[in-house]
Amino acid sequence: MNIRELEPADYEGWAALYSGYKAFYNVAVTNEDLRTAFDWILDENHPQYGFVVESEGTLVALAHYQVHPNPLTASYRMYLNDLYVDKAYRGRGCAGSIIETLITICLNEGFEKLRWVTAEDNYRARSLYDKLAQKSSFIIYDAPAG
Repeated sequence: MNIRELEPADYEGWAALYSGYKAFYNVAVTNEDLRTAFDWILDENHPQYGFVVESEGTLVALAHYQVHPNPLTASYRMYLNDLYVDKAYRGRGCAGSIIETLITICLNEGFEKLRWVTAEDNYRARSLYDKLAQKSSFIIYDAPAG
């Protein structure tokens, strides 16, 4: 398996994976939303980054992340927005490799940490996350903005 940056030619494979991710979280999938998110990742002036995992020419996993300043510590940290592995490739180490790759980027760039959230009932992912990171004591709030 090969972890690499997203490329323009990856759209179809990436869109299939990201549609699966959105469906997992019961978020509607539209072509416009897919195209917007993909273009953000490819835009070097946009703060959204992403990569994919490829196996034998097929995209099997994706990760989207951002780097942002943390005023409290006057440092930068990385936030993992999305991580998705195709059902057929789960349990093969893709998710762990993705997180380890992001942690390595953080270490190499001097970022203070990698942070992410997951659904409370995402037990399979949480069993991996509990091995790779410490659960935060923070509670997340969402206020509607429209």
